Amino acid sequence: MQQDSYSESPYLFGTLREQKVHTLRWRVSIFTRNGTRVTLATESYDIEAVDPPLPTVDVMSSYQYSDDLYMVPMQGGYLGDAVIEGEPSPLDVRMTRDSEVLTNETFQPGRSIYNKVFRRMETEEAALWDETVFNIEAAYNLLPEVKVEKTLRAIAVPGDDITPQIDVGVSEALDTAPLPVTVRISDRLNPEMSYDPAVMGEWAIRLVREESFDEVVPMTDFVDAPNGEVQFNLDLTGIERSVRLVAQARLKSPIEGYERIEDSQRVFMTVLRGGAIDANVEGRRLSGAAPFTTILQLELENRADMAATGDVIWEISADDGATWESHRSTDRNRFRWYRTYDKGEYLVRAKLLNVNSGAESYTETIEVIAYDTPKVEIEGARTLFVGTEATYTVKVTGPDGEPMENPVIKWTQDRGETFFHEGDTLTLTSEEAKRFSMEAWVRDATAPDDDRYAYTRERVYADFRVVKGPRVFMTGPRVIETGKEYEYLVRLSLPYKGMEGEVEGYFTLPNGEKVEGDTLTYTPTEADLALGSMELLYTAWVKGYRDQGTEASRDIRARVWEYVWPEFNLYMRSSADMAPAEVTARVREIAFRGQLDEPQYQWEFPESDAFVVTENRWDDMRTFQINEPGTYPVKVTITDARGNVAVLEETLEIGEAPPYVVEINYSASNDYNREPLELRMRPYVTGGHPRDRVEQRIYTVDGKEVESSGYSARAVLEKGSHEVGLTIRTRMGKEVTQTMTVDVAENQPPVCSVRIDDRYSSWALYAECEDVDGDMDAFEWTVNGEPVSVRSNRLTLLKSSYEDVLPRVELVGYDDAGDASAKVQAQ
Repeated sequence: MQQDSYSESPYLFGTLREQKVHTLRWRVSIFTRNGTRVTLATESYDIEAVDPPLPTVDVMSSYQYSDDLYMVPMQGGYLGDAVIEGEPSPLDVRMTRDSEVLTNETFQPGRSIYNKVFRRMETEEAALWDETVFNIEAAYNLLPEVKVEKTLRAIAVPGDDITPQIDVGVSEALDTAPLPVTVRISDRLNPEMSYDPAVMGEWAIRLVREESFDEVVPMTDFVDAPNGEVQFNLDLTGIERSVRLVAQARLKSPIEGYERIEDSQRVFMTVLRGGAIDANVEGRRLSGAAPFTTILQLELENRADMAATGDVIWEISADDGATWESHRSTDRNRFRWYRTYDKGEYLVRAKLLNVNSGAESYTETIEVIAYDTPKVEIEGARTLFVGTEATYTVKVTGPDGEPMENPVIKWTQDRGETFFHEGDTLTLTSEEAKRFSMEAWVRDATAPDDDRYAYTRERVYADFRVVKGPRVFMTGPRVIETGKEYEYLVRLSLPYKGMEGEVEGYFTLPNGEKVEGDTLTYTPTEADLALGSMELLYTAWVKGYRDQGTEASRDIRARVWEYVWPEFNLYMRSSADMAPAEVTARVREIAFRGQLDEPQYQWEFPESDAFVVTENRWDDMRTFQINEPGTYPVKVTITDARGNVAVLEETLEIGEAPPYVVEINYSASNDYNREPLELRMRPYVTGGHPRDRVEQRIYTVDGKEVESSGYSARAVLEKGSHEVGLTIRTRMGKEVTQTMTVDVAENQPPVCSVRIDDRYSSWALYAECEDVDGDMDAFEWTVNGEPVSVRSNRLTLLKSSYEDVLPRVELVGYDDAGDASAKVQAQ
């Protein structure tokens, strides 16, 4: 080991060749000016030298079959790369092929932490199954004893271009006949080359179908191909729609454990179903009311038969299969058959034709039933007294109203879950109050029993109720006059709805006499008049049940009076006592409680355009409008059918409405009436009709309308004389205008002076201003020509800010009209 001659610092390099501990010593010294060495330190360090790890030899090749066995094309060529790797030290590498030396060199390390060497390996053309041996040795140049050796074998096999070729000849095939398939071993780059087992090898072949990218299903076993060709008769049973055929060839090898399988190109085949097609006829409903319309659906047992199904021939028999009527369907809806059936029982089937092979097949026969829907009516009482017996009879008719023969009638209380009785008559009884709810289910005898739609359901209730009297309602006049006939009617009904039976009864007159029936004509007597009223009583009961407590009664009372011609007065009500006025006049009876006999009212009014009748709906009342002041007589004559007469007269005095008086109330913004003067104006209106209303108010200044709120207005006036006006308009069309004059004086500016109060550390300046026609509003101060923010009448200045010398202070005052005083300076 030696010091690096190119380094200025201590740097030792070299090689330790012995496997032991080597001691390294060094000394650090300095030299004086005269060259005397001075030792500063002396130290040592032990370095243990060990053997490096063995170099590694790897081969990167796509032909590797096992650890040291490689299957290479017999034509020879590139096998792969030998990769030798060791520590960063020179490597001696030797590689031979059989007895031929391919490499024998020493390779120096680079700047990497490893020394890695790549050597290309190639084989020569050889006979099938010949063997070539490669030997690779690697050792460290400085330590030859650290050495590694690797031997590998390369076996010559048929080239990668040797593959099976599949030949079918057709793209479609029936699944009912074997498919001829030929597979040949050939060179895909030289397809014209004849088969030579010495070059191509010996193979066994089978057929598979490709289910997915990495999944295949064998369709045949491997079959030897001594001449490089195999013929298959492929069974396509169970294959649906399409198949991807692939031929697999397996090389026969003398090398134990070596297996090579090559795939052919994919062949896409459409497999057509050729057998008889199995199907069933189904329908959502196979029975129904005639005319019964239904759609039958052909359901294939295997959906794969859909494409193979050609024409469908629907056949129907109305004589239990003795004869059949055919209907061929060729369109896209051939799997559905729409038909309407008259009443009867039918057999239906479908004949299917295989479009690929012509095979025929029939479905199972189904039965279709079209029946009549009965019309049902149940006779019998719905409500009965407890202890009685109720009988219900079912009447059944056909679609045309004729009685239906032998209908099936069943009774249920749970909506058809169970049936407790059969037949067209049902008898019920109960000793306690109870309600029965039942349904009668009725169907045609030819309809299926399990077809719930075949039944007509009619619900009936049997309500057993406690014994109770009937309901009695009596009507008739409540005010009657002596000497006249009046009719009273009684309306009777059974105590419960839905009950069958009769109600009997009689009237009891005020004198105790009894009159049977439900109508009574009665004339009030003097005895009734003496009592002032009359009472009638009616007693009723359910026929056959009077002794069981069904009796009930109802009375009616009427006031009895005598006709006497009354006295009248004419009631007048006016909306105002001045024109225009709306007046209502009405005739009233005085102390009269009866009813006049055909009264007649004849009204008489003044003939004037100012008097207009506006309403005459009622004979005894009139409403009229009076539009002008004056005196207006009103007269009415009352008569009746018995010759009585009464005359009423009244006179209306209607005055004139007083004129409107309009004034303008206002308030000014200052007491001096000086400019600018703001006026706030309001109206003051008196007089006019009490029913009239002011609807519009218009304010003007100097003839120009000013904006208003509808009631009041605001205006700002400059100096001078101004005319302020107000015009009102009323609902009744009145218009009145009132004006006034407002004089506005010119504003006088204020006069100001400044008073100074000299203090110890400051000056206090006061504005002394006078405004003869108003008040001061603001003050503007300037100090040395610069305005200050103070707007009040006082200004304070610190002497320290101005070196104890009063600066130039000026003042301008403003009054509440905005006028400014002359500028004054503090002295």
